[in-house]
Amino acid sequence: FAIDEVASLFFDEQDKRARQPVRVITVGDVLEAATKTFPGIDVNHSGIFLLKLDIEGLEPDVLRSTARLEVFTKFLSFEYAGNVWREPLGGVVADLHKHGFFCFLITGERLFPVSGPFWDDLYQLPTWSNLFCGHEDDPDLETVVQLHSGLVGIWPEMPRTFLADFAAGDSTPYGLDEARERCIDLGDACVGVTCECPGGGCYFGVLPPSSGISGAAGSSVISTCTVRAGSGGLRLSPHAEVSYVRDAVGADLFLDYRRARRNALRCSTGQCSTSQGEPFNWR
Repeated sequence: FAIDEVASLFFDEQDKRARQPVRVITVGDVLEAATKTFPGIDVNHSGIFLLKLDIEGLEPDVLRSTARLEVFTKFLSFEYAGNVWREPLGGVVADLHKHGFFCFLITGERLFPVSGPFWDDLYQLPTWSNLFCGHEDDPDLETVVQLHSGLVGIWPEMPRTFLADFAAGDSTPYGLDEARERCIDLGDACVGVTCECPGGGCYFGVLPPSSGISGAAGSSVISTCTVRAGSGGLRLSPHAEVSYVRDAVGADLFLDYRRARRNALRCSTGQCSTSQGEPFNWR
């Protein structure tokens, strides 16, 4: 049997599908109900940690209303449905950015930034997508981005990825340990190392094998590694490669953007070198 998933809260005389009455409430109503149900939680003081929306086309109205709420909203998550919304996604993302929210497309590999300098009209072409937003200057947003991508710990391993451009022009093939040492020596010029994995599957996974550098299934071994500048952050590899990251900030577009903004702010008060004040350009 067929299921019609394209529901809408917008009334349309031309829509001949069966109608189902639903109760519509405001975010204010939800907060009032939460306060009554959980009297021990002071919502007006603690604010909304996450406001998640999937309301069949009315997302833009509710998202814009968050700027008028007396209660602070920390994170937003919402569904974009191009065949239901009555306005482009770009305008909503731009309005949220004006009020301090920075938004991302949610993908399996990362939270991909779409606000500010990252916006492109291509992002509103998919019929469905899900977005996540947080306050641009909130350190917790940086933490969420880092956790979602897996850029956690010392030299995090990123399977099926590569870092672009050789660090300091060094294209010498090294073993993994040698490449790490060389990357550390290069400092800020090196974001991490990318290694070839003939046959694929040569990443460790959560628990590395006790002996040798072999794959999670023992099907392959790391061949050679090179030190990388990481221009544009981590990218999905079309080949069998794995990357190990020295500088998690430089390996992620948003984290690198935030660092550039902080450096630019320091430069505006004369507290940085010329190199720190270079404008951010991710393309």
